[in-house]
Amino acid sequence: MLQKGIANAFWLKVLMAALMLLDHLYFFLPGMPEWFTWLGRLVAPTFTYLMTQGMLHTSDRVRYIKRMLCAGLVMFAGNRVLMLVFKTKLTNGIFLSLAVSAAILYYCERLRTGVDRAEAAVILLALLAASFFCEGLLLCPVLALIFFYFHRNRLLMCAVYAASCPVILWILPFDLFPQILMVFAVIPILLYNGKRGSNRAFAKYFFYVFYPAHVWALYILRHL
Repeated sequence: MLQKGIANAFWLKVLMAALMLLDHLYFFLPGMPEWFTWLGRLVAPTFTYLMTQGMLHTSDRVRYIKRMLCAGLVMFAGNRVLMLVFKTKLTNGIFLSLAVSAAILYYCERLRTGVDRAEAAVILLALLAASFFCEGLLLCPVLALIFFYFHRNRLLMCAVYAASCPVILWILPFDLFPQILMVFAVIPILLYNGKRGSNRAFAKYFFYVFYPAHVWALYILRHL
């Protein structure tokens, strides 16, 4: 059960978009303060948490996953075009990571409830393999499983998440610092009040536009 917070999903996304912008300014442009990327460590866990909330509350999980997957494939294609032009890597693609994580949750539920278990198991293995080709490797799927299956008690969920962070970073190839700062994602998660916020098209789709637009703009600016 959600304890009362002060921020709905829309405003948390706006806050995370601002922190993401700081993180990418540090990544793409020289001379940016290092603390920009420290703040950016909160972004992926918080967006993963909000994705799991979307999976819990959406009336059509398949459509929700397809929307993230389409956004991910569009960004993947745009990245490849820019890489051909500028001849350097561009690997940002959180949409695909979130889509794969959401699909893992979907098939975990099918496996748990006994719906097409054999098919679900095969697809789960394929999705886990696919996650190694997504941004963050297994980070988003592991966090998604924690946030999804402990969602009924948010304080317990945050405790499990915080305790899992060092273990995850020990297993996955991330630098302990600053990545360990992702533990502070418990702050925006606890601020969440369980409400979606504005239902207008802008609120629903702004991140799908903002994320690739700012990454591509900074990537181009870096090379110019």
